Amino acid sequence: MEKATYRDNLELLARLYPNKAVLPVKEVEKMLGRSRESLQSCEDFPLTKLGGRYYVSVANLARWLSV
Repeated sequence: MEKATYRDNLELLARLYPNKAVLPVKEVEKMLGRSRESLQSCEDFPLTKLGGRYYVSVANLARWLSV
């Protein structure tokens, strides 16, 4: 089941990062004011490593922010 604030978070992220399905972790670090290490320490944070770089799906980030 979708959390109540998921759509609001998804719309906000879509406005901030138009036409992006994934974000480099550096962008997410800046937006949240936390380091990658700090985000990685959150077991449920939706961080994915692709080709040696870290990314976050916009949809998964919206879901994570909706706790």
